[in-house]
Amino acid sequence: MKKTTVSPLFKSGLFCWLRPVVKSQLRNRDYHCFAEDLECLSSLLISSGLESLAGDLSSADSGCAGRRDRGIFALRVVLLQHWLGFPSYREYSRQLAGNALLQDFCGLWRLDGKIGLTSKSTLGRCHGHFSAEQWELLHVKLTEVL
Repeated sequence: MKKTTVSPLFKSGLFCWLRPVVKSQLRNRDYHCFAEDLECLSSLLISSGLESLAGDLSSADSGCAGRRDRGIFALRVVLLQHWLGFPSYREYSRQLAGNALLQDFCGLWRLDGKIGLTSKSTLGRCHGHFSAEQWELLHVKLTEVL
C-alpha cells in the first residue's frame, strides 16, 4: 500500500482550522504586527512559487512526496530562524515548542494536538536539507519576489 502524505501547507491550514480557537487576550501591538507579517510571508511563499520550488528541488532525485514536504518544511524552518535573528537550535526548538503562531507557520501542529519535529537535531538537519547551490537558488528567488 502506497503511503500518502499531506503537504505542510495543507496540513497547517486544515489543522489550524480544526484546533479549538483560543481568544487572544494579548493587547501587544508588536505581537499582532508580527502575526500579520508571518501571514504575509506565508502567502508570499505560496503565491510566488517559492514553496513549490523548494518541494521540487527536494524531491528531484527521489520523486517521493514525503521528501517534497520535508523540503517545504526545511524552507519555512530556515526562513523563520533567520527572521528570528538566528537563535541557537536549542533556543529555537524551545520557541517553536511553545508558540502556536510559529508552529502554524512551520506546519508543526498535528491533529492529535501534539507538536512534532521541534528537536534541535531536526532543526539543524533543515539547514543541510538543500545543497549550497539550491539554497542560493531559493535565496535569489526570494529576493526577486520581495
